[in-house]
Amino acid sequence: MENTVLKKKTRNSSFEILRLAAMLMIIVSHIYAGTQGGEQFSTANKVIYILTNSLFGAGLGVIIFMLLSGYFLIKFSEQKLFKFISMTWVCSVFSLIIAIVFSLITKTPLFSIITKISVLKRFVPLSTNEYWYLSAYVCLLLLSPFINKAINAVSKKSFTILVSIIVFCFFMLPSILYFDIMGDKGKGLITMISCYLIGAYFSKYKINFKKKTLLTALCISYFISTVLNFLSSFFSVKFSRECSIFTLVIGISLLLLASGKTFTNKAVNSVSTKTLYIYVIGGQFTALISHFNIVENNQNKLYLVFIVFGLSIAVFAAAYICAVLLERPIELLSNLLYAIYNKLKQVAIKLYNKNAG
Repeated sequence: MENTVLKKKTRNSSFEILRLAAMLMIIVSHIYAGTQGGEQFSTANKVIYILTNSLFGAGLGVIIFMLLSGYFLIKFSEQKLFKFISMTWVCSVFSLIIAIVFSLITKTPLFSIITKISVLKRFVPLSTNEYWYLSAYVCLLLLSPFINKAINAVSKKSFTILVSIIVFCFFMLPSILYFDIMGDKGKGLITMISCYLIGAYFSKYKINFKKKTLLTALCISYFISTVLNFLSSFFSVKFSRECSIFTLVIGISLLLLASGKTFTNKAVNSVSTKTLYIYVIGGQFTALISHFNIVENNQNKLYLVFIVFGLSIAVFAAAYICAVLLERPIELLSNLLYAIYNKLKQVAIKLYNKNAG
């Protein structure tokens, strides 16, 4: 009989620190993205950008999130689904309110901050792909009970073949040929499911390597991806995308390194529960920062990277505070939607039983 993924009740803060780092990676990349490609960066800052994003970019952040989800498996419940929907909607609408308040205070035209179509999308974010990661994640959430059953039932040989095919098709080919089969540059459901399965594979069979081996794999992948990013173009991180084999190897290495150290910190674990909230709200704060041209005005300064990381930490902190304040409204909306759902389900069952009888 094959081993199944262990059900871990105590959260290891090593994994939660990794989760927080992944969120910070995404914010850093988004702040850099607001520089309109960084064409005016000094040569030194272009080099620093590539060095930074090859190891600390949004692509790696997304990979880490999904590897962690697969490593522990998503525990689906209808209540969790409504909590996720409520979180996305409340945070999305709240981010719109932030934009409106900013517009009123600074007397900046609202539609120079946010597009008209985006305003509408904020009210139906999951079905309009306003936040691609969350739209893909809700699909994974719905599919997770079936995927988990397959993971626990499959043999090690079959699972190994499946993971090998996934790595070759969705990570090796895009890295070698710069061609991704799905045409989404790794930003989609297929990449998320792929990483979910890979994370589950390492967890199910308790696969790990010596710390020295993992650090070597991480450094070699970082070195190769950095060199290729330099060669592909001077201001580019093509080989640090979500569908890059180098990003995947770095992500797996970090995941397994985190699994080698166990400790619990309540503060770390508490903050890490708000990462998805921070993703939505922090995105709006990041967009607002671009209106002050802080990065652009310092793009020839050697300390630009410190400004970017300082802004990223500030965005993270501000978004977290907002997330804490929104926790109660999200819980109330979630409970309301769940109660309505249960009422409708009971009515549907009664009608079905009546017609069947």
